[in-house]
Amino acid sequence: MPAEEKTEGILKMNIYVIYKFSDARQVEELIRQMKERDRDGALNFFKFEVGGSNRLWHKKAVNKMKTCNVVCYFCNVSEGAANAKNVKWELKLANKYRKTVFIFKLDPSELQNHRNGFTQSIFGMDYSEELLNLNKYRIYEKEEAFDVLIGEAEWSIENDVINKKFDKEKLGEEGYYGLLFEEYRLMVDTSEKLMERRQNISNLYTTLCSALVAVIGASFAFENWLVTAYIGIVAGIVFIFLSSNWRACLKAYDKNNAGKFAVINAIEKILPADLFNCEYRYNTKNGIRSYSSREKILPIIFVIFGAVLLCMGVIVLVLSLTGVLK
Repeated sequence: MPAEEKTEGILKMNIYVIYKFSDARQVEELIRQMKERDRDGALNFFKFEVGGSNRLWHKKAVNKMKTCNVVCYFCNVSEGAANAKNVKWELKLANKYRKTVFIFKLDPSELQNHRNGFTQSIFGMDYSEELLNLNKYRIYEKEEAFDVLIGEAEWSIENDVINKKFDKEKLGEEGYYGLLFEEYRLMVDTSEKLMERRQNISNLYTTLCSALVAVIGASFAFENWLVTAYIGIVAGIVFIFLSSNWRACLKAYDKNNAGKFAVINAIEKILPADLFNCEYRYNTKNGIRSYSSREKILPIIFVIFGAVLLCMGVIVLVLSLTGVLK
């Protein structure tokens, strides 16, 4: 998830808005009301009018979806499935990029429906089973929209990492901080295990790429430029594919671990020692790079190597077919 923007110390949350064309006026009025209440400018709405070519609109929608923090679908549950094609596509896009989706009901005639007892028809369109899974959406009435979104914008790990409903008096100071430390240690352990899995992934890709280099070297034993060219082309394509996937995996592990360390740093603020944060600041101040930053260089090197290999393979193939190389 992209980091929320900050303007003059106020947290700003980007919200991608989904609605049917027939609900446009109602949605615009609701957003206008929320902006009037949002005196700090915390809520930034992305709202699209479908126009021009579908391809251009889809491209803009994808870019906005990537940079949003949450997705809001304002739906009029009493209507049929008309004009739902784009809404369906946008919700699939939100699912693809793993965005939190809030559904706000616009139709007051359906308020008696329990939010966990909906059927597919309540959204006013015919969804396939793989798209509509009510358990993964957060469903509210339209009157709750502002409070829900402001609450999401104001949420922070520092304020919520400690369960305020927990009865500290029952355990006493020693028992409470002992339990807190155990939870802290559990989070550190899961972070270490995540880094171990990351290292195993890197070792696997390094082994595969090294094996490909050996195959390329062995291709010269055939003493046939045509065979060498074909092997070089295939190996180059495989290098690029493997290295790109490797780089994507490393990014995914970095994002997951960033969340874990955000929780760890928040807990450390109420423990005697601020270990990880101090280590990070020391390393940054002294120009010490993390292992993960160096590890990211390898996939880039293999991508470049694969591209060069692919170009050389094509050149050798052309020269072989034209008789220049025999």
